[in-house]
Amino acid sequence: IIFPDTTLVSLREIFISALADGDDEIIFFSCEIQKFNRYGLQEDRTIVITSEHLWTFEQESYNFTEHRQLSLAKIVGFTLSEDKESHEVVFHCHEDYDERFNCGTP
Repeated sequence: IIFPDTTLVSLREIFISALADGDDEIIFFSCEIQKFNRYGLQEDRTIVITSEHLWTFEQESYNFTEHRQLSLAKIVGFTLSEDKESHEVVFHCHEDYDERFNCGTP
């Protein structure tokens, strides 16, 4: 299981608990990102990509709360920014709204 260095124990405990409950999801990737809301403003999040879902978590003080759980089956594609200075990616979703992230520094 790979977590960013700044991710606190509480986020690890969420997934350890899920795995203990018989969930067979495998964690492939996690990092801190900025999510764009519908007004174009950036909000800090932690993204976790598993074998079945794309999760986003919001950090409040020392606790993480689940912001969104998106099934990978709903993701139909993604777009990467052509600008070499930009680190933006958009996940396009079927029957749901798209998610736009900045994976670089704000």
